[in-house]
Amino acid sequence: MFFYLSKIITFLIDPIVYILLFGLYGALSFRRKIIPVFFMVVLYLLSTPILSNQLMHYLENLKESDVRAINYDAVIVLSGMLNLTLSDPNNLEFNEAVDRVLKGIEFSEQNRSRYLVLSGGSGALIQRGKSESEYLSGFAERLGVDKSKIIVEAKSRNTYENALNTRDLLKGKDVSRV
Repeated sequence: MFFYLSKIITFLIDPIVYILLFGLYGALSFRRKIIPVFFMVVLYLLSTPILSNQLMHYLENLKESDVRAINYDAVIVLSGMLNLTLSDPNNLEFNEAVDRVLKGIEFSEQNRSRYLVLSGGSGALIQRGKSESEYLSGFAERLGVDKSKIIVEAKSRNTYENALNTRDLLKGKDVSRV
């Protein structure tokens, strides 16, 4: 139930939905032609690389992280970086979030974590075939991560389920620093 509710809520909190609704309202109300123009200008400004890159730069550089100086019991890599439709076990089609798994593999290869936890099934309403974490497990092994260090959580469909299922998998493994 939570999974379906999360899909609906995600749609409802997306700002573009409200911009388009207000634009549509303005277009349908013949007396207020300024409203659709205003919302289209706001939409345009927020989508230009000049403004969006500045906002992202600000958010990404709020505080320097000391994450590189710490050793962990487990590094958890959340899925969401593969196009499962175009991927097969020997040829993975990554998106811009590939740095998640690469950083996890780096931590594992540098012996800065005992376990590499690959968490995630499919966010699709109907899952077909292998999960994303199963594909990523093979990818990590091909890049040199020892199979005994890899823990695969393949059932979760969203971040909430990632957290619950990963917690259950790590119980009894003496893991405190993740």
